[in-house]
Amino acid sequence: MSATGQTRRFVLENSGRRTKQPEIDRRSARTRTALLRALHGLTEDKDYSAITVGEIAAAANVGRSTFYAHFTSKDDLLGSGISRLSAHIRDWQQREGVDGTADPLAFSTFMFQFVKPQYPLFRSMTRGTVGKIVFARLTGMLCDMFRANLRKAWAGGSADPAEREVLVRHVIGAFMSIFTWWVERGAREPAEVMDATFRRLTLDGMSSLGFKAAATK
Repeated sequence: MSATGQTRRFVLENSGRRTKQPEIDRRSARTRTALLRALHGLTEDKDYSAITVGEIAAAANVGRSTFYAHFTSKDDLLGSGISRLSAHIRDWQQREGVDGTADPLAFSTFMFQFVKPQYPLFRSMTRGTVGKIVFARLTGMLCDMFRANLRKAWAGGSADPAEREVLVRHVIGAFMSIFTWWVERGAREPAEVMDATFRRLTLDGMSSLGFKAAATK
């Protein structure tokens, strides 16, 4: 996983030796990842609302001060996981040459493929108190992504802003319902089948509003 916030700047340490800033960023990224994994692990046995910052720090083998050097609260930590997922989607699109504006449903392909091999982790994160938070934040993130892509990809569809927003909410709401159902039952069906089925049903509805996809999977 690439370090966050990498730059080409150099910083001068007390010894007078120059050290690349990315090394500091890599340490920070490792700490953030350890804290996020600790939170994920704790939610497997304990409800999110009962987990404390101290427990997260201890599970990640860092001090509370280190936790607060990176996050303001456990909610902030949880939110970083959703932001990281959004970055993963963008990285995947760039790596695979997927144009989100030509294929506004590209998020579906990524989500099913990405989650399939690690569905137990996602299942633990969609239950209890934390599940409501994750569901809301993930829904918001996907809505923002789909809305932005749709705005650029719309070809001949309705110009009514309200109708477009209904479409955004409908598509992402349907996706989240199908996605959580799939994860809860053990992600039994192949990711490709789930993605293809969702796309077929969704594009039929989008076509009725005048949307014509430039490219589909």
